[in-house]
Amino acid sequence: MGLDIYHLQANAAGRGSPFVLDEAYGEERLREKFDWCLREVDFPITDWSKTLAALGFDKSQYDLRISMPAEGQTRTGLRAMAAGFKRRFGADAKLPELLFVTNSDAPATVARRIHRGWGAKAVVLTAEYVPGTLRATTVYAEEIGYQRKAVSAPFYDEFRPSEWIVDISRVRRIHELTDEDSRDEFESGFLDTWDERTSFVLVSW
Repeated sequence: MGLDIYHLQANAAGRGSPFVLDEAYGEERLREKFDWCLREVDFPITDWSKTLAALGFDKSQYDLRISMPAEGQTRTGLRAMAAGFKRRFGADAKLPELLFVTNSDAPATVARRIHRGWGAKAVVLTAEYVPGTLRATTVYAEEIGYQRKAVSAPFYDEFRPSEWIVDISRVRRIHELTDEDSRDEFESGFLDTWDERTSFVLVSW
């Protein structure tokens, strides 16, 4: 199981990376703490409704099941170069499943990467996606500390798979659950550098 723990510090100057305030656990507390530096940011996305319409398909009949981002996109980037669509429940059974790939990638590559489990009758569409934008509330932050895994089993019972943490007491609890040989590094990267106004932790696993 992968686990990433980030110590981040927010700022109003736009330094670092924009983190989208999604509906992960702790999102309300994050909004309260950083109401002084939240920003609305437009992110590039693929407009699948227009992209599929240009190819003769109705997006309302499909659910996006696989989306492979373009190389170099960050965790907040939503621009995709390949995607797979399954028929939505209740849609016409005659509609084919769809595999989409941009002209910059070969259909054969997509077939190797995401064709498994889709059936031989899935239609591979080769075209350029129609770009769009998604406006999202974000907080800009710089990475101060990082830990990969190195925690005991009880950690996974006490923390959510995707969680924002703004209280130092919860960070101290992570320290207690960190493997003994990694605690000094966690202490220096998270506790010693904690700033009550700007610090928060992102847990992702």
